[in-house]
Amino acid sequence: MGSKLKGVVPLNDRIQIYFRWKGRTLRPTLNLKPTAGNLKHASRLRTQIVNEINDDVFNLEAHFPEYKNAHKYECQGETRRRTLKEWSKLWEEIAGREHEDSTMRIYMRHINAYWLEYFGDLSIPQLTHEKIIRHLAMLSKEHMGQNSLPRQDTLSPT
Repeated sequence: MGSKLKGVVPLNDRIQIYFRWKGRTLRPTLNLKPTAGNLKHASRLRTQIVNEINDDVFNLEAHFPEYKNAHKYECQGETRRRTLKEWSKLWEEIAGREHEDSTMRIYMRHINAYWLEYFGDLSIPQLTHEKIIRHLAMLSKEHMGQNSLPRQDTLSPT
């Protein structure tokens, strides 16, 4: 146990991990004996938690259901994480003031058909760049398979 693990320390017969979330340093303890293997496990758990915090998907009560005052740290009401479907409805209300009805119908038809069907239940942090790129590739393949004709060169001699 000579190596130092960032944010993980033995505390009597338990292990305490440290991380920052919502501007506060939290120090939950794990009911594990501070052996070398358990300390490494705690370090991996801390890394996962930090990644979840960075991705804005961390849920304190899911990781530490018995953490003192955990409910104080959770989002409530309007500040909870919205799904893409909820954001699109909000956008429709706001953008509808700036665009013609026919334009908004087209926009919303495309959003519903190409995006909400696949990603509507995801929160924005869960909608990763990779998911979007893969989805665009899939849409491109589908489009290329539907009655697509090779592009005619407009400058070809007659």
